[in-house]
Amino acid sequence: MAAVAANFPVAGVAKNPMQGLKPALVVGALKQLAGQKQGQGNAAVPDDWTVVSTLDRHIQALGAFAVDEHNKQTKNQLVFVAVLSGIKKTEDDRSTYCLLISAKNSTGKLGSYNAVIIEYNTGCQQLLQFEESP
Repeated sequence: MAAVAANFPVAGVAKNPMQGLKPALVVGALKQLAGQKQGQGNAAVPDDWTVVSTLDRHIQALGAFAVDEHNKQTKNQLVFVAVLSGIKKTEDDRSTYCLLISAKNSTGKLGSYNAVIIEYNTGCQQLLQFEESP
């Protein structure tokens, strides 16, 4: 069965971009980055990953995409607020993003969420994971 990215079929993923990456390490790095001023300090970023600028419009658009896709898949009504921090790994045909996102729920309560998004060189995007941040 083919994966679906932004409602378009995409050929199967050749390898898991998260393979060997410890979720606790990613969450810790994202939270540490979110607590720093833009471009200052050093977080423990996993090998082969780079820090993304939360000032980049594209990064904010990826965060909004993640919230929208999550809402479609779960029938939730989260409202995107902002990407607080993120890291990126670039491979031959795609980039994988791990983002810490701020969003409001249907009662207006602000929460933090971890999202993993793949963006293929074709421009298609796929939400791999979306969960409340511990």
